[in-house]
Amino acid sequence: MMSAIMKAVDEHTLIITTVHDCQIVDIPPNLMSEHDVPVDIIITPTQMVTCPKRAKPTGIIWSKLDANRLQEIPILRTLYEKERKAGKDVRLKEDFVMAEPFS
Repeated sequence: MMSAIMKAVDEHTLIITTVHDCQIVDIPPNLMSEHDVPVDIIITPTQMVTCPKRAKPTGIIWSKLDANRLQEIPILRTLYEKERKAGKDVRLKEDFVMAEPFS
C-alpha cells in the first residue's frame, strides 16, 4: 500500500467507506488477497457496521508488479527507488515470455 510506505497510514488507521445497504457482503477471509485493504467501518443510509479486524497490507507487494507498471506510474518508480536504496526486497514479477508457436 503506497500510503503505508509514505507513512500516511499505519495498521491503526481506520478505513471507513460508504455504501448502500444492499451492497454489504461478508467476504470470507480465503477470498482476500495479500494486497486487499479491509475496511473497519461501513456507513450506509440506515446503519453503521463495524467489521471484523483483518490484517492490512504494510507496503507495496513488488513481486506482483512488472517493469511496465513502474514505467506507467511515476510515483511507483519513486517509491521503488526509495525502497531499493533502503535495502528492501523490491524484486518485480518476472515478465511472462510467450513460447514460440508450433509450426
